Amino acid sequence: MSIGRNIRVFRAVRGLTGAELARQAGITANYVSLIEADKRKPSLRRLEAIGAALGVGPELLLAEGTARDEGSKDEEFRADVMRMLADIAAQIETMGELRGERGKGDRNDSSVPTARRGRPRRTSRSQR
Repeated sequence: MSIGRNIRVFRAVRGLTGAELARQAGITANYVSLIEADKRKPSLRRLEAIGAALGVGPELLLAEGTARDEGSKDEEFRADVMRMLADIAAQIETMGELRGERGKGDRNDSSVPTARRGRPRRTSRSQR
């Protein structure tokens, strides 16, 4: 099991850089790099923040078998990504069933929360 590998795969799936993930999780880009290299183990609090930034629960970041060892080839990496996407899809489907929803519904349904990326825009001093 490699927490760092799992984080790296989910980050790649989301199309985030290490710096973007760090900003969203409230940690430094260097710390993200160290975690992904398995040189540091994040606390549960930081793991939850990273998971929230990636849109997954910490259990998926800790899951065995979601990522292979560091020597994996491109084909294995793609298989890891596809397996993780299937896990995410299953979680979404389960959440929908728990809420009593049928089918996929309207994508513009306002009851479904949307993810917000990045920081809020800063206003100029004259607008404050």
